Formats: sequence, C-alpha cells, structure tokens
Amino acid sequence: MRSLQNQVVDIAPEQYQKLRQNFLNSLTVDMLNQNLRQQLSQEMALILLQPQGEPEFNMKALKATWDEIMVPTTAAAVEADEAHPEVTETPAAQ
Repeated sequence: MRSLQNQVVDIAPEQYQKLRQNFLNSLTVDMLNQNLRQQLSQEMALILLQPQGEPEFNMKALKATWDEIMVPTTAAAVEADEAHPEVTETPAAQ
C-alpha cells in the first residue's frame, strides 16, 4: 500500500538485480554515446531563489554572467572535442 502511495515500484532485490543486469548487458557504446550527446547538448538550467528581505538582483545581469562563465567559446569547444575522441570500445575486464 505504501509503495502505491509513494508511486514507487516495489520489487524483490533479486528481481531488481536481474533486471539491472539485463539492462546493463543490453547497452552498447553507440547507445551510451548518443545518450551523452543528447544530455550534453541541452542548455544547463539556472535556478535562483530570492531570499526574503534581501535586495533584488538584476536577473538579466546574473544570467549574462552565468552564460559568460558556463558557455565555452567556439574555439575551446572544438579543442575539447578533438582532445577527447569518442569511445569506440570498452576496456578489457581485469
């Protein structure tokens, strides 16, 4: 009943481990690279909470500062891409 209230799937640990292992075994390098590209291509969120009683800040100025710091220049982005080629195979098990 509690799992229904919390909207949580309640499964046995053994079943969870089996499902987890099946999922991990089905992953490919291409799937991981595609997922990483998708996540990294999304713009980062900037969420601010204005404390009560504090003076208000200019949100446009804060956003401009955030963008200046977080958005790499085009040349730096190209260098980073060339320095870290895509993974093409998984390392050997040790």
